[in-house]
Amino acid sequence: MPRPAIIFLAPWLLTATTMMAHALGDNEGAADVPLTGDTVAHFASVDEARKILTKRDRFVAAQSPWDRQARLKSAGDVSVDEYLKFVSGEVIAWSDADREKIVDAIAKVRERLRIWSLPFPRQVVLVQTTGKEEGGAAYCRENAIVLPRGIVAGRSAEGLERLLLHELFHVLSSHNAALRQRLYTVVGFSYCGEIALPAELAARKITNPDAPTIEHRIEIDVDGEPIAVVPILLADSAKYDAAAGREFFAYMKFRLLAVAKDERGHYTPRLRDEKPWLIDPAATPSYHDKIGRNTGYIIHPEEIIADNFTLLMLGEEDVKTPKILDDIRAILRQPADKK
Repeated sequence: MPRPAIIFLAPWLLTATTMMAHALGDNEGAADVPLTGDTVAHFASVDEARKILTKRDRFVAAQSPWDRQARLKSAGDVSVDEYLKFVSGEVIAWSDADREKIVDAIAKVRERLRIWSLPFPRQVVLVQTTGKEEGGAAYCRENAIVLPRGIVAGRSAEGLERLLLHELFHVLSSHNAALRQRLYTVVGFSYCGEIALPAELAARKITNPDAPTIEHRIEIDVDGEPIAVVPILLADSAKYDAAAGREFFAYMKFRLLAVAKDERGHYTPRLRDEKPWLIDPAATPSYHDKIGRNTGYIIHPEEIIADNFTLLMLGEEDVKTPKILDDIRAILRQPADKK
């Protein structure tokens, strides 16, 4: 979720024109485009896309009732079945013009990734939607990258290249748990097991499809005391206002939830004044000291690393915390069996 925003054909022999013709050969999007190594980018047909988006995966399982209400802009409760029916209806077919823009962006991304040996899945699926199902944002569902029509039409070539690199990191991360954990440690996060939220927070949790679970902690300094916290997205209102019809981003508040080990060794929320202890990251310099200052997209280690991965792939050098890029580079260059 950006902020509110291939088969390796011995072919370097394939010309851009040949690849374009291959990719545009079927309006229902059956064509594959080389991405990197043995991975292809596949333009999903409408039927393929609907099967992907209606799968009861970890994103769907993690949703709160508020999540579904806000996505459908409903005043009443929304069932999982109703949500999945809604998402299915937002899938659209790839137009030739939109596919051509993405193929051009993939060609640039492919060149960026050429020198790396990254364990992507054999297929990365490209899905297009109206964007209404996720506030107009691009996002991932397992090995699928979902691109709203408005983003494809409105982004520059450079913007699409950056977006694809960011979303490709989410695919890489979701398919390589050990690699994901090592990369998260670069910005101070470690696995702590999924945190069970108290009812008052669970009811208004906002779920990011790129990082749907709350299971990584970071230790920060609060008034001289080391505190373990997990990042959490919450709606600032207990009920979605269907009459206003705003996107869920308008309600989103990013907070750090303090956690501690219980007698069983499990991390659970800490209370302060008999309420879950929520810390404002904007007023917590130690959080930023740990995660670096290369990106403002700091709501989860997944997004922090995705933005830093993008900077690394683009060869950016003018960053505020270069050590993060150096550490990510070192991890990604290790042999596959150590990742």
